[in-house]
Amino acid sequence: MSRTCVNHREAAASVMCHRCHKPICTECTIVTATGSFCSAECNLQHAMFKQSQARGSIAPGLGVFGWVFAVILLLIAFMVVIHFAAKIFPPLEGIDVLGGFIGGIRKILAGN
Repeated sequence: MSRTCVNHREAAASVMCHRCHKPICTECTIVTATGSFCSAECNLQHAMFKQSQARGSIAPGLGVFGWVFAVILLLIAFMVVIHFAAKIFPPLEGIDVLGGFIGGIRKILAGN
């Protein structure tokens, strides 16, 4: 490896950081069971990434279905807020999707 350390320009780099891939010398290297890192921050970021991968999600706590469910719930909540706001502020009736849906169901049930 012919590159020099990012922190010590006079020292030859012996490894690359496992997380950010910066060239570092032996003095700057933090060696752990999961690799060599340039800082404790890179070591922590790598550990958090590996934990989230083990759970099957980049966003800890929510998988793909969790995110889809959360977005659908937010859309429904937004439609309910618009529906009730349209009762108070009539110009919103044009974007009241829920009111249109309810009106359509009423027509179907009434047989019109």
